[in-house]
Amino acid sequence: MGGPTLSALPRTREDFDTALRAVHQTQCGPGYLPYNIIDGWQQLTKDFGYWRALVVAEQHADDPAEAARFARDRQIREMLTIRDLGVWTHYVGDASQPLHISIHYNGWGNYPEGKQQPRYQASPGK
Repeated sequence: MGGPTLSALPRTREDFDTALRAVHQTQCGPGYLPYNIIDGWQQLTKDFGYWRALVVAEQHADDPAEAARFARDRQIREMLTIRDLGVWTHYVGDASQPLHISIHYNGWGNYPEGKQQPRYQASPGK
């Protein structure tokens, strides 16, 4: 297929796209999974930094109303961090799933006699 190997992955998505275009490819085949993992890690780093700052601000606030505001902001940050952690771990899990790093990421396509095999089959009685 051509394009950069995982061991020689360009530093940025833009450089990755440029390398793919050089061999007449698009990101539709290989996708951006390594870059999504990097983006997720960077987002989590920010999330935890903001969370730590809000914990300190809440503990050292002079005004009870200000402490309450920092507490609300910290709780929101905790929910956002949990969400971001879930998204990031999904991408990390995808990277360990062989079909997710192939052109068959969504199944194998047509089966014998042109029939599409269902992705999930219900158990009897359900």
